[in-house]
Amino acid sequence: MTRTSAGFTLMEALVASVVLATGLLLVLQAITSSVGASGRVSSQVEAHALAADQLAQAVAGALPALPAEGIEQRGPVLYEWRVERIGTEGRLDRLRAEVRWSRQGQDHAITLHRRALAEGAAQ
Repeated sequence: MTRTSAGFTLMEALVASVVLATGLLLVLQAITSSVGASGRVSSQVEAHALAADQLAQAVAGALPALPAEGIEQRGPVLYEWRVERIGTEGRLDRLRAEVRWSRQGQDHAITLHRRALAEGAAQ
């Protein structure tokens, strides 16, 4: 007996639909994961930039006194920062800037260190 009708059977169409749906779910999961990772990286970049800015202001004498601290909103994230002098090595002050923030219920922090000519040291 030969088959003369062209096309797909119901079972072939069902299997193709399941394979297609599984593929689409995997693609959607990958997109969701990459968007979340992008947000985390963006928060880290902002925190690093804020810490670097505060250290630069401390070195330039723009901060009134050390330790200095504050809160800054950048985008949807609220960052808490603190800059302090943590020691002296000869004519150099050791400075530390720490930035803390929360994202999706998780606490994060970044710390930067820098040495700068101590106040009153001859250049």
